[in-house]
Amino acid sequence: APLIKIKDLRDGRPVALGTGGIALQPLVAEAARASANVVSGGWGDIWCVFEWDRAWLPDIGEPEFALDHAARTIYQWMNQATPAQTRQPITASVY
Repeated sequence: APLIKIKDLRDGRPVALGTGGIALQPLVAEAARASANVVSGGWGDIWCVFEWDRAWLPDIGEPEFALDHAARTIYQWMNQATPAQTRQPITASVY
């Protein structure tokens, strides 16, 4: 399955997904569309990793907010990018 690793930044510092200066929505949307188009031909899963550097930057905020926000944002972007009939169930795990 394809793997997307994402991190959003503003002024070189991690910020909540979708609030920084990196255009991540088109990347996630394209991956969702590509996955939906080839589900019948093989792979349909996408692994999406959102990196939150709390261990190295303890002042950036709690991971519970950042990871929940990232999961909801990714889910929203993927749903906006794919027709309802091609959507795959989305599950989220926080480690």
